[in-house]
Amino acid sequence: RLLEKMHGALDALPPPWIAFLPGAARGPAKQWPAEHFALAAAQLMAQTGGSIITLGTAAEAAVCQQVAAAAAPNGLNLAGATTMEELAAVLSLCAVALCNDSGGMHLAAALGTPLVALYGITNPAQTGPLGDSIRILQHSDRRTRDVPRSSAEAQKALCAISTAEAIQAVRDLLHKT
Repeated sequence: RLLEKMHGALDALPPPWIAFLPGAARGPAKQWPAEHFALAAAQLMAQTGGSIITLGTAAEAAVCQQVAAAAAPNGLNLAGATTMEELAAVLSLCAVALCNDSGGMHLAAALGTPLVALYGITNPAQTGPLGDSIRILQHSDRRTRDVPRSSAEAQKALCAISTAEAIQAVRDLLHKT
């Protein structure tokens, strides 16, 4: 029933539905720049004819709105508007997710949603998502579990991931589904 409700909420949007999770509870050291997410959203919407659904907490609503607005008219911001069960239902309906190293990333992976995970200096071999159809994008030789909330090194590594690279990884996963 919950899946039907969430599917109904998305029915007005053309598929493929692509989830974007631009937030991360650990802060800037785990967040790809909002501008990169927004550019990726606009280009993926234009290239696929699909829709971008931004997801996150109420505290992430502003960044999620920025990203959803970039995908207008096919952007929908659900940040802070879903329960955990509804978040899981939306993620399970999406063709692919583009996300930071976050709890939402792990939830998407657990649901079997194909995903592109963006990593700074965190070691994905230790803390990465588990499952099939997962692409990890990372441009850092240093990998650690001990990443402070504010880390210039982590932010620099995240900025090194190009929007084009993220878009291509999402498109590759879309073609597999």
